[in-house]
Amino acid sequence: MEPSAPSTCEDSELLCDQSCVDPQTLEFCGSCQGCPELSRAEPTDCVEATCAYTCQSGFFDANGDLEAAESDGCECRQTNPSLEVCDGVDNDCNGEVDDAPPETACRPIEGAVATECADGACVYACQSPAVDANDDLAQGRAGDGCECTPSGDEVCDGLDNDCDGSVDADDLDFNLSACPIEENAEVIACLDSTCAYRCDENFVDTNQDLGLEGDGCDCNVTLETCGD
Repeated sequence: MEPSAPSTCEDSELLCDQSCVDPQTLEFCGSCQGCPELSRAEPTDCVEATCAYTCQSGFFDANGDLEAAESDGCECRQTNPSLEVCDGVDNDCNGEVDDAPPETACRPIEGAVATECADGACVYACQSPAVDANDDLAQGRAGDGCECTPSGDEVCDGLDNDCDGSVDADDLDFNLSACPIEENAEVIACLDSTCAYRCDENFVDTNQDLGLEGDGCDCNVTLETCGD
């Protein structure tokens, strides 16, 4: 014969499954069901019929609602205990996202300084005199930063001297006058990072050293026979 359920329990007890239980114990804290399950948290104590929880290792209650009726538990996983980084995540679980200064939250980029963290991404600006000639600074670490330092007007040398994103560009910024002077010749273009010349009228480059800083167009055909 099964034992009958008690007709009444003490005022300080609960009737659970035909037994009187103490609602101050962790097993039946406040109800017959005991402590509700909370994400990444473990019940550790029962205080005045209310469950007290502790977060599992590596997880934190960043929004401070662990004891609330509608708690979401220990919702934050600490990915970087000592440093908040700019990634749209609360890395140190202090309840704030991307709250560290940009100079510490952002990775360094050559020739640039981090100015802010916006929508989980670092914003950079070039440090003078460095220039972002290829316009990839917005790509952050995916680009090469402020990779160019202006050295003056564009000249024919295979370099982007004025940091406008073009090398040896034959445009208004290109300074053909920077090419070496060749005797009896004029510079007409920059080809393969080398100054190209043309002999003046009636002059010939007999020894084929034009553009090699030799003697230029060394023979005047009106005065002598060239090439003999």
